Amino acid sequence: MGDWDLLGRLLDKVQTHSTVIGKVWLTVLFVFRIMVLHTGAEKVWGDEKSDFVCNTQQPGCENVCYDLAFPISHVRFWVLQIVALATPMLLYLGHVLHVIHAEKKVNLRLTDENIASKVPKYIKSSGRVSIRGRLLRSYVLHLLAKIVLEVLFIAGQYLLYGFTLQTRYVCSRFPCPHKVDCFLSRPTEKSVIIWFMLVAAAVSLALGLAELLYLCGRGVKECVARRRDYTVTPVTPPPPAERRMFNGGEAVQNLLTAHRTSPKLCSAAPLRQSRYL
Repeated sequence: MGDWDLLGRLLDKVQTHSTVIGKVWLTVLFVFRIMVLHTGAEKVWGDEKSDFVCNTQQPGCENVCYDLAFPISHVRFWVLQIVALATPMLLYLGHVLHVIHAEKKVNLRLTDENIASKVPKYIKSSGRVSIRGRLLRSYVLHLLAKIVLEVLFIAGQYLLYGFTLQTRYVCSRFPCPHKVDCFLSRPTEKSVIIWFMLVAAAVSLALGLAELLYLCGRGVKECVARRRDYTVTPVTPPPPAERRMFNGGEAVQNLLTAHRTSPKLCSAAPLRQSRYL
C-alpha cells in the first residue's frame, strides 16, 4: 500500500473550503476508511492468495479459481474507491484555487491603477472562501459526482463478491478436471471488515445526500431573501389638497400659455385699452 500522506494533505486543503457536513464527511473518510484500510485490512488480506487452497493438483486450476473468486482484491478495490471519491474533491480544490488567484489578480491590478477595488466576491474579510456563485455550482457538481461514485462502488462490490465470504468456494472452471472445492483463510474476520467498510460507505453516502439537501435549502433561503430585498415599494399618492393645488397651478399655466400664443386674444387687448382712453 502506498503512502497516504500526500492525499491527506490535499484533502485537508479541501476541508477548509467545505461546509460543516463536508468536514464530517472527510473525517469519516480519513478515520473510518483510510486508517482502517491502512492498518487493519492490509494485514487481514495479507494471506489472501497464499492461503487459498484447492483440493486438486491440476496445474493452473488453483490460480484460475482464485481469479474467478476474486476478480480484484478487496483491498485494491477499496483503494480504487477512495481514489475515485477523492478525484472530484481535488478538481473542486483546483477550481477554488483558480478563482481565488483570479480575484486577487484583478484586485491587485485595480490597486495599481489607483482605482477603488471592488468588494471581494468570494474572499471574505477573514480570508476564508465564501461558497457562492461559480464555487457553489462547482461544489454541488463535485458533491453529485461523489454520490454517484459511492452508489456505483457499493453496487459493484455486491456484484463482484457480495457482502460476505464463505469458508468454501466451489470452482468448475477450465483447466480444473471437475468441480473443485477451494478454501479461504479467515473468512469470518474478512467478512467483518467488509461489513465495516460497507457501513462506512453507507454513512458517507448519507452525509453526501444530507449535504446536498442542506445546500438546496440554503440556496432557496438566499433566493427568497434577495427577492425580499429587491421588492419595489409602491409610491404613496399625494393628499387630495395637494393634488387640487397641483391641478390648479397647471390650469393657470396652460391659460397663460394660450393667451400668449392666441392671435385673437392679442388683437382684442388693444381695442379694450382704447375704449378707456
